Amino acid sequence: MSNFEIMNRGLRGARRLAVSAAILTCLIIPVLTSGEAHAQSLPVNISFQPANFPLQSGYRGDFGYTYGDRGSGYSYGWNVDHTARTFAYSPLPGYETIYGAAWSLIKMISGASTTWEFAISNGTYDVTILAAGYQCQGQLQQIAAEGVLVVNGTAGWDYDTYVGGTQTVTVSDGRLTVTNGPSASLNCIDSIQIRAH
Repeated sequence: MSNFEIMNRGLRGARRLAVSAAILTCLIIPVLTSGEAHAQSLPVNISFQPANFPLQSGYRGDFGYTYGDRGSGYSYGWNVDHTARTFAYSPLPGYETIYGAAWSLIKMISGASTTWEFAISNGTYDVTILAAGYQCQGQLQQIAAEGVLVVNGTAGWDYDTYVGGTQTVTVSDGRLTVTNGPSASLNCIDSIQIRAH
């Protein structure tokens, strides 16, 4: 075999490799990092609860972890660990997967610096938050999303006395941010629902 034939075969092989690389490049699907991951679909319902408490059907769990990738394209969590501040009880044992999101909560660390965030595309959303219940009886509940008060009321003194609300908010930085309201000293957040407006 002449040097020319060897070189020609080498060039054909190089072309095949280049074409294969181009095809593979077209097939590569971008992967978002945990800090960039956005929810795959809305609406989304999140229950704030201990990790070992049964999840209510249709809900994802927040167990007090700091912000990070929670799987399935969702990223959310706290700026400060809240795992020691989770609580749940079962007034009707066996019905946790039906009502459990109202029977569990996270006691938010007080102060303006506490935040819970959920990665989401910029846009306008309807946000519903349920608060109080057992552990926050008689306490003023003020919880804001994107600076808008969603919950603003005082809980009663029964086990199942809740305070809730819904507001339309706008996200402009890729994260829906939940904070304490200006006058709350102890917020107990039970659940949040996020829907496209």
